[in-house]
Amino acid sequence: MTAPFKIYKSSAGSGKTYTLALDYIALALREPSYYKSILAVTFTNKAMQEMKGRIIEFLDKLAKGEDNTLEEEIVKRTDFDPTDIRVRAGATLSAILHGYSGFAVKTIDSFFQQVLRAFTRELGLQGDFELELDSNKVIEAAIDKLLLDLGKDKDLTNWLVDFVKDRIENDKKYDVKEEIRTLANEIHKEEFGYYQKTLEKLAGKPSIRKFQNKLFQQRNALETEMERRGKEAMQRIENAGFGLDDFSYGKGGVAGFFDKWANGDFAAPGARVLSAADGNGWYKKASPHANAIQQLADDFLQGHLVGMIEYYAENNPKLVSINSILKDFYSFGVILKLLSKIQEYKQEEDILLLADTPPLIREIIGENPTPFIYEKVGTKFQHYLIDEFQDTSALQWENFKPLVTNSIADGSEGLVVGDVKQSIYRWRGGDWKLLLEKVEADIGKGFYEIENLETNWRSLENVIDFNNQLYAVSPDIVKSLVNSPNPENEDIITRAYASAQQTASPKAIKNKNKGAVVIRFFEAEEDENGELNGWKELAKLNLISQLIELQDKGYALKDIALLVRNNSEGNELINYLLNYQAGLEESKYRFDVISKEALAIRDAQVVQCIIHAMSYIHNEDNTISLAALVNTRLRLLTNTDSIWSPSNIDQL
Repeated sequence: MTAPFKIYKSSAGSGKTYTLALDYIALALREPSYYKSILAVTFTNKAMQEMKGRIIEFLDKLAKGEDNTLEEEIVKRTDFDPTDIRVRAGATLSAILHGYSGFAVKTIDSFFQQVLRAFTRELGLQGDFELELDSNKVIEAAIDKLLLDLGKDKDLTNWLVDFVKDRIENDKKYDVKEEIRTLANEIHKEEFGYYQKTLEKLAGKPSIRKFQNKLFQQRNALETEMERRGKEAMQRIENAGFGLDDFSYGKGGVAGFFDKWANGDFAAPGARVLSAADGNGWYKKASPHANAIQQLADDFLQGHLVGMIEYYAENNPKLVSINSILKDFYSFGVILKLLSKIQEYKQEEDILLLADTPPLIREIIGENPTPFIYEKVGTKFQHYLIDEFQDTSALQWENFKPLVTNSIADGSEGLVVGDVKQSIYRWRGGDWKLLLEKVEADIGKGFYEIENLETNWRSLENVIDFNNQLYAVSPDIVKSLVNSPNPENEDIITRAYASAQQTASPKAIKNKNKGAVVIRFFEAEEDENGELNGWKELAKLNLISQLIELQDKGYALKDIALLVRNNSEGNELINYLLNYQAGLEESKYRFDVISKEALAIRDAQVVQCIIHAMSYIHNEDNTISLAALVNTRLRLLTNTDSIWSPSNIDQL
């Protein structure tokens, strides 16, 4: 018997959306209106529209009998023969087009919003609340309200003063508004939502300050005792007439360890210190005081050192914890105050942030039986199909889980599809353990089956081969970087890459062009004039050569994509290519780039030229604007040196 829930594990290009669309259609063909009982969710509007379009397109092809491959896939998934499939596909397509509002392919956020609006009264929300997508706008308003209370709210003022003092003492930036803005970014992270209610209850309570003072007292007691032990050892050394240099390794040895503790630097005992605790390495081999130092160690220092090491082992974890808490304690106080201002602003404006939705949904689903939720929402879904499951966060899955498990208990099918390797980057807060193991545990043994989508339909053979070789060694590389002492973590990493190997599609195998992967590393080197070229400059020159070579082979610019780490590197590369093209008098090669950054008006050289010109006209003593103006014009014109120069700037 086939398990009701499918877990598709995939890699890039393996047809995740294609597979989900086929499974959707296989369910929808049962009855013309059955599509209304299926919910397919993904994460972006673009992906949602793509999925809707794919389903409509497939239904149309099936109804017309135009695609035998599609038909064969549906036959595998159903008990229908090809003729029956064509009739059912046509009826289902007609039903969807005439009842499009019931075509439930949604983003995960839009589905949760639908549930949320059905429970506004239970949550104490106004029925006409607005969803605010711009969280920064709310944060800025809340910060302004917070700063207006400075001097009026004694507790807030004390928190901010202490916060600034702490930043100054630790040589950190103390721009109050900017620092509060940085803290505010934590508020709308999903992890924060787990603790927000608890934190709101703590806001304004005097026990917070009492707890802080208690931590200070505990830290002072621990550090005072450690300092006392260090000073006692140093006092014995000085009384015996010795200094640090008389001991083995001087400052870097056991005597240096005592000295550090005596001066408030509570260093961990290293290999030399541990060796001394065993009775070794107290004096220098050629020391004339070897016997006296060894006697001092035997009489007091060695036993004292053993006591210090034991004290460190017992109390350092506590000291580290206290310091970690106190380090962010002032931030904690400011966040509590900011939270109250955000809540105040949202109530005044009758708005709800998108980030508020998952925690509120958890309250609804956690406290109500599934049938009641369907009754309130007005729609009962029997099948849940979740795309890009690697992007699902722990909280989002906790919200979906009761609905999914309830549908499975009713005998209905469902599925998730995703690439666990992508979720290690935590895009959109995705939790990689969900697809790796948790969804299996939550669904229950015997109720799910796992299918690996191994065929790569997008890439050519050499690219796939390169990826397979890379993923074969990736687990060991990741393990070495993580360096976790926990064997369970190493096992998780191995399993995350277990289904990474792919095979080429039949089309790719037949293709004479097998693709290519070339890796080059660049190091700074001197040119023929003795000037040092950095690796970036060498990489840019190599890129020009590659683009020329590709165009010689017949590739159009639209066939080529350039990927970089960040926007600043992208802008740098765009400017380099455009400037290179501008410097070519006549050439069959092109280097013009299309990107969001390249199309930005502010980056257009003509616009920059006008701005520099206006700045110079406004103030003719502004030599920086003059230089920038000439430089920009030189880039724009072909024969720039003979036309534009500081000597004939009046021509502007």
